[in-house]
Amino acid sequence: MRFFETQLAQKESWLLGRPSMADMAIDCSDPNTISCQAAKAARKSAIENDIVTAYNDAYAVAAEEGPPEEAARPCFSAIADLICSHAQSQGWPSCGYCP
Repeated sequence: MRFFETQLAQKESWLLGRPSMADMAIDCSDPNTISCQAAKAARKSAIENDIVTAYNDAYAVAAEEGPPEEAARPCFSAIADLICSHAQSQGWPSCGYCP
């Protein structure tokens, strides 16, 4: 598991540079930007695809570690919590996922 975590950590800068992770400016004329729920819906698929790609790329290097999504679930939860914390710190209302 440790080797997989190292490989996944090396994907962090790639993941953070993806368009799915870019800041989303609030624009009152764009309904995708005016609530946490709308922003989540607008980017959910792209974020999930980028995260799965990062997991799979890390797993390709650390194949002996087990299924990548299972091994990385704690990392995914931590990332999701950070996204929710950031959204809440920006004043967005909480969505169904966010604690």
